[in-house]
Amino acid sequence: MKRVKVTGPYHVVGNKTKTNASAFYHFPSMEKLSTGEVILCCKELQGSINDPKGKILMFRSLDEGKTWEKGLSPTCHDETFYPEKGYIMAHITEIEPKELIAVYGLIDTDTSRPMFNPATDGMQNSVVRITKSFDNGKSWSNPRNIEFNTADIIVPSKIINLPDGTLGFPCEMHDHWEGGYKEGNCSRFIKSYDRGDTFPEGNIMAADNGILYGDARPTFIDNKLVIFLWTLDLVKMEDKPIHFISTENNAETWSNPAPLHITTQIMSPLYFDKGVMLAIHQDRFSENPGLKAIISYDNGLNWDKKTETTLYGADNKPDGTNPFAQFDQFQFGYSSLLKTGDNTCLASFWHTNGTTTSISVIKISIEDV
Repeated sequence: MKRVKVTGPYHVVGNKTKTNASAFYHFPSMEKLSTGEVILCCKELQGSINDPKGKILMFRSLDEGKTWEKGLSPTCHDETFYPEKGYIMAHITEIEPKELIAVYGLIDTDTSRPMFNPATDGMQNSVVRITKSFDNGKSWSNPRNIEFNTADIIVPSKIINLPDGTLGFPCEMHDHWEGGYKEGNCSRFIKSYDRGDTFPEGNIMAADNGILYGDARPTFIDNKLVIFLWTLDLVKMEDKPIHFISTENNAETWSNPAPLHITTQIMSPLYFDKGVMLAIHQDRFSENPGLKAIISYDNGLNWDKKTETTLYGADNKPDGTNPFAQFDQFQFGYSSLLKTGDNTCLASFWHTNGTTTSISVIKISIEDV
């Protein structure tokens, strides 16, 4: 048997006093470098959390997330080139020592419209941008659009190093603000065969009519890539069980989406060994809502409720299940895990601070009971 041990939380950015108004922060994403340093990107907003504009910040930690210093954002060039535009989120991945690659969404911003259309999952026009660094993020190359095109809106997740040396990133697809998918709702994997110089291919990972497969969270079980997908019924606008897909041929083909025995929002897995997997998930609608960690002993198919540990407890739950209409009511979100040791990891997430929102990280260990 195993148990979850929690250390922290450690503050990254945002108002901690609950007294003075400040910016909103959300969409954190982490990476651990070969040097041991941890870097984190997040979005800063001056308006509400559903403001589509904002900018991307980058922070660096030399002590596994306990303290943070501001770094150079991978969006630094686009902030100068396109000051009128906004951002969805940014993710950084180490390709090899000193060489980093970042992916982010650059939005055509109408500030009279929120991030998501409350009546649909529609968004404003956006393009996916790629930039590289060859000095561990101290400078960034001029960004460019990816080569793969689609008629719908791409929301990118973090770039993954695949076992054969190729790269790729999962993404969820959204329709445009006015509503209606042009190519059908689906989740794609956008792939590079030249270490991130080009991204020409975007094959479908998961697609079912009336279902949004989103917020992809990956983990490797040996050489098998497993991705957990938040699964939303777009007709009823309510969560279905978390689904998973997998590939054993470097994202050339995928298994059919299959449900796990847990219904929740974003669920981030991390495989350790011998079937043991840790995950954090966003429980928004129970009587005790919050961000929670939980352990599985069978590669994530079933989850031991006795191990469930609250990382952040919410004061209340949203008054409806439509995430695009209730987005401003959420008190925490966009959680993910980063492995830091044989039995340790960091969890990053945004959360309310009583006035606006902040970013925090928590150290999680799995221990024998």
